Order: sequence, then structure tokens, then C-alpha cells
Amino acid sequence: TSTTNRLSTSASVELGAAGVLDLGGGAQTFASLKGSGVVSNGALAVTGSISPAGEGAIGTLTLCADVALSGTYFLDVASDGSCDCVAVKGNVALGGTILSIVDVGQLERTRQYVILTHTGERSGTIGATNVPDSRWRVSYRSDGTVRLVFTTGTIVITR
Repeated sequence: TSTTNRLSTSASVELGAAGVLDLGGGAQTFASLKGSGVVSNGALAVTGSISPAGEGAIGTLTLCADVALSGTYFLDVASDGSCDCVAVKGNVALGGTILSIVDVGQLERTRQYVILTHTGERSGTIGATNVPDSRWRVSYRSDGTVRLVFTTGTIVITR
């Protein structure tokens, strides 16, 4: 039988690189999640913060579950184009997710940063709070990648 919230919904969870958190087929909500391990076998909601590898390090957090993110995504980036990534093996709902770049000075305009991947459906969007220039955009691709990109040129909006 599946269960809901075996752990406290106010829990802050940190996974090591080889760490695996099995949700046992149930649903779990956490206040925060960080690390570069794997969460599997259930449905996951993160309402506070998510930080792959933790702040100050670049890594991938793999979520083999349907996921709802509604807090702050703390994103580490490097000038060579590498960055944190949340890899969702399932559906992802991004309602209210805010992107906060840990070191904006590392952003390189010629790079595209893959910040999230998903194999299922995506709903919602990610808002960016501290980008140094309004031409930085979050881009949603049909291949299931979500990228932080710098746009150049003229944008025409018709109504």
C-alpha cells in the first residue's frame, strides 16, 4: 500500500552523490531538497528550496517520480556552460518555481545552461529573480530540456 508523507513535510533532505531515497510508491512533500542523489518510486513535492549538489557546487539531482516544484531553485552555474540540473524521469509541475542564480558573475552570454530535463509532461514555468540582464530567459524545448539562455536581437510582440 502506498502512503503519503512518511517523513515530515517540513523536512529538509540532503542526498549524497550515491544516495537513493525510495518513496515506496507513496507521495512525499519536503520543505527543501539538495544533493546529487536519486529520489525514486513515488510522487514528490518540494515547497521550499531545491539545490542540486548544494549551493556552491555543480551537480545533478535525479528525480524518478512525478514532481511538483513550487519554491526556489538555487542554481549554480560556471562560465564554461556547466550548471546544476534537476533531471526528472516523469512529469514535472513548476507552479510558482523561482530561479535564483547563486553566482550571477559566472553567467556567460554565449552559453546555454540546461537547468532541468524531463521525460514526461511539463506544466507551469520558472521565474528568474536575480539575472543581471533582462535578456536572460528560461526557454522550454520540445525535447524536454529547460534552458537558461541569453537572447539577442529584437523581440517583436504583436497584440
